[in-house]
Amino acid sequence: MNNLSWIEISKNNLISNLKTIRQITCPEAIISPCIKANAYGHGLVETAKIFISGGADWLSVNSIEEAEKIRQADLGQPILVIGHVAEYELERIFDLDLRLFISSFDYAEKLSKIGQTKNKIANIHLKIDTGMHRHGVLMMEAEELAKKINDLPHIKIEGLATHFANSAEPSNPSYFNEQLEKFTSIVSKIKNITNHDLIIHCDKSASLLVYDNHISNLVRPGISAYGYYPSSEVAEIAKAKGINLKPALAFKTIIGQIKKILANSFVGYGCAYTTSRPSTIATIPVGYYDGYDRKLSNKGYALVSGQRAPILGRVCMNITIIDITDCGQISSGDEVVLIGRQDNEQITVEQLAIWADTINYEIITRLRESLPRYYI
Repeated sequence: MNNLSWIEISKNNLISNLKTIRQITCPEAIISPCIKANAYGHGLVETAKIFISGGADWLSVNSIEEAEKIRQADLGQPILVIGHVAEYELERIFDLDLRLFISSFDYAEKLSKIGQTKNKIANIHLKIDTGMHRHGVLMMEAEELAKKINDLPHIKIEGLATHFANSAEPSNPSYFNEQLEKFTSIVSKIKNITNHDLIIHCDKSASLLVYDNHISNLVRPGISAYGYYPSSEVAEIAKAKGINLKPALAFKTIIGQIKKILANSFVGYGCAYTTSRPSTIATIPVGYYDGYDRKLSNKGYALVSGQRAPILGRVCMNITIIDITDCGQISSGDEVVLIGRQDNEQITVEQLAIWADTINYEIITRLRESLPRYYI
């Protein structure tokens, strides 16, 4: 590989995670992995292809832009746009043959009018706000909205959806149960309005991994499809049930310059680190521009020759300094692992998240999109 820094993605692990998700949901459910945010840092188009080869029925994206990239790659799976679509983009719903969430009559009416001019039907999924209070129509307004949309020409309520606020916190399930109860009640009411079978979806990674009573016939796995658990609580429960996910991503770079410095030497911007001994230090060509969090300054580690090399001083925009004193004989160009395994040592996404005081989602989705990704 002729790159200073790169990402490696395991095809087998992505497919294995999708098979695991298939096993824990009802057999006839539509599996629609969420590939938004550059497929959680794994690479949008190539990851979509891998998921499809592994049995994905649909794909869930955040935006028209993401959907267009999938269509340009000639991937024929149904695509559900789960993020906000601007009014000026609504025509693209028909051009790209997309589904989308709707939570207002104004949007539905505009979509209907465009459908009339194109002589096409828009399949929409009514998003119900059962307590997340983000996107979605409020429960008290959902039934009336469904009636009004159901009367519009060239538009069909194909599905109903909601999103859980705290399913990743199973030790406190009361709010999850409240949301699920609300959603179940509105599903039956809207089915009576549409008078046809509906695609029902509310299950994301956490609810899939923790709870067994699924009412969904479509599931939208997010971070679990990439081999990560939404929280430590979910991980503990899932692993106890024998649900073992396989992280698919490794982040690597190389050793740059190496130098020996004295004890009591300052390292990096702001003199933020002082050596306590004579040290061998090295630069690596990775920084916060690449998504390597600045909060890893003086906290994180990289793997060099199978040993943990501490981050010294502040993570810079394009460079980070590491201590390789205890790593043996190291040369410029040697491989450095920032996420993944090297010999018997491993740095996980979760460990990085703890060091950076964030969540595993942010660690992987912030990896620079233009970093080369190799699918192995």
